[in-house]
Amino acid sequence: MDEITLAVNSGEKIGILGANGSGKSTLLKVICGILQPTTGSVRVRGTIAPLIELGAGFDLEDSVKNNIVLYGIFLGLSREEMVDKTNSILDFAELKDYAHAPVKSLSSGMIARLGFAIATEVKPDILILDEVLSVGDERFRNKAKKRLEKLWDESGSVLLVSHDLDSIQKSCQKAFWLDQGKIQFYGSADETIDYYLSFVRQNAPDRSQSVQVAFEDTAESDLDQNGFFKSSKVMGDEYAILVSGSIINSHDQVVDKVAIDEEIKVCMHYKILQQKSIKFIPNFHFYVNPDICAFIVSPKVVRVLAPGDYVAECKIPINFLNDKSYTVGLALSSFEPDVKVHFYAINALTFKVVPSVEDNHGYTGETPGVVRPLFKWETVEVQSK
Repeated sequence: MDEITLAVNSGEKIGILGANGSGKSTLLKVICGILQPTTGSVRVRGTIAPLIELGAGFDLEDSVKNNIVLYGIFLGLSREEMVDKTNSILDFAELKDYAHAPVKSLSSGMIARLGFAIATEVKPDILILDEVLSVGDERFRNKAKKRLEKLWDESGSVLLVSHDLDSIQKSCQKAFWLDQGKIQFYGSADETIDYYLSFVRQNAPDRSQSVQVAFEDTAESDLDQNGFFKSSKVMGDEYAILVSGSIINSHDQVVDKVAIDEEIKVCMHYKILQQKSIKFIPNFHFYVNPDICAFIVSPKVVRVLAPGDYVAECKIPINFLNDKSYTVGLALSSFEPDVKVHFYAINALTFKVVPSVEDNHGYTGETPGVVRPLFKWETVEVQSK
């Protein structure tokens, strides 16, 4: 951090933007007292509930139940209060069966759920959130989101770190963009997001995997019976061209291999060349081989775009893709007044999803199927009559 000057008033909800490594988590740790500033000072009035590194500080050898009490004391509650809250914490974290088990026997996802459940039992004056909605599977994330919404309303001040700009825009009055340990912009949430996205668009080619662009007209013979391009040519027309594309992992790195339990982003940088009163629709086509299209995704909300550079990003959640190789076609279409494909790179990106031994229960072969979502399972014993 370098020369950060920041005042958060009671009741303010402030978002923090920036790429991984920009200093966001470090700043929050300094505010929470986890890290001490080398220069300057931090003054905090009121209690803090820091949802930063969920589960950090647990005694792995001690039981889950004892860790709940100790973690709560660390957050400022009394031992008696934590004993009273233990059952509700175990229930929310779905760990009642592990109350007396050592924390080291839990998976990383269980530990994160436990940390989240404890931290959100506090009714703080200041709530600090650092990308906490990546906890657990989709079902648990929805449950966590509902609890956070309630906690959000009950908390006086909130600092929110998130790569989900929509969440910051909807939830925060103010926001600031942090880059290389310095605040680059501070203003309303809308202003900060616009400023940040402008920077990202201008610098997108520097962080992307290059895709060659060929400018050709689309002929009917280039399409198959489903309207997809048969060739691997990248299309462009007088309205839009593709610049680059990339697969980005959870550490904001361009990669060609990801873990099955890691969220990734598929990114596409393109240029709108001239004004046209139509809505351009970015879409990504996922293939597992040239003959099998696994799925196609496009955003729900699209808008008319002025000439300029744009970056479309699609987040693929954890535990959705299967352990195999995928290719991604990058496309931009419009449907007004007629269907038109402005460009389409059918084999633009290739990446491989790899499982852990734990994910496959020790199975070392490739699991069949084009996707492998993590659904809720329950096994019950049927009593014979």
